[in-house]
Amino acid sequence: MRCFLLLLLFFLFLPQPVFSESDRETKAIRLALSANRNGFAMTGLQALLEVVNSSADPSLKVRYFLAKQYVLMLEEKGFPEDKDRLAAILRLDQELYYLEEAISRSRHESDGVNLIQGVPDLRQRRKSFVLPVIPDTGYGMDLVSHLMDSQTEFGSCGGGGLRPDAYRCILVTIHKTLKSSEDGLAGPLLGGAAKALFRYPYHPRLFAEEWNRADHQTVLGFRPEHLDTDHAKGVKTALKAPVGSIVVWGRCEGDGRGHIAMVTRPREACSSYCAPIESMCPLRDSRSNQQIIGVFVPTARPLAQFGE
Repeated sequence: MRCFLLLLLFFLFLPQPVFSESDRETKAIRLALSANRNGFAMTGLQALLEVVNSSADPSLKVRYFLAKQYVLMLEEKGFPEDKDRLAAILRLDQELYYLEEAISRSRHESDGVNLIQGVPDLRQRRKSFVLPVIPDTGYGMDLVSHLMDSQTEFGSCGGGGLRPDAYRCILVTIHKTLKSSEDGLAGPLLGGAAKALFRYPYHPRLFAEEWNRADHQTVLGFRPEHLDTDHAKGVKTALKAPVGSIVVWGRCEGDGRGHIAMVTRPREACSSYCAPIESMCPLRDSRSNQQIIGVFVPTARPLAQFGE
């Protein structure tokens, strides 16, 4: 086994003649398959990543094998650290998104790989992987900074000037933080996966109710820490949520459209206005002042190229 590893390393670092892009991809795929058979899956992953990351236009075939390699390693607990597991799942989601887009454009095969059969199997296996919650404080602070500096057509967010629409504040904030284009409220960075969340009539509760219908975590960089009608649990989760988290109320002051706000400091949130979470959204018909149906924690800043 040790001899095999040494041989792999020898060939990896041995000066090589100039190969075509197709040759490099084929070599990486063969190396990954061989490494897997001999218990060195990480070596195979590194070989595939090197080819995909260094190519301006990697083939669907090598992307498919990269996604398959991630699935294999995640199933075999190949990423013991939470941060590495999180990064692996997010990269897997990126590759699956790209491959599914190719399928939607009728590109079903790539050099003998039948994507229309292989990709749905990888997607199904992906559903068993639970992302660890690792709050990204840097991403969260950037979100809050952009929120307090955001403007909508209805006024300033964060409590300044006229009271704008709360949902628009959150949408504009995410777009600005992710450096989305200025050509509309559903710019190319967020892509089609976010359209279910950010669509007319922009009811705040849609953010929670539509969350599970697409891969929003990869696109937006949030993980649902609470997504339930257990309001007492929702309040407890919201009060402990880190800066940059999004809180969604199912009803607010008798309004069935709900409310949405971002945690800007412990136990306080802002969108169209700022207030302590415990008193932000009173109900006119009940002594209880909370119907929190969703709390979403910023866990990883989305990849810049994703969804473009």
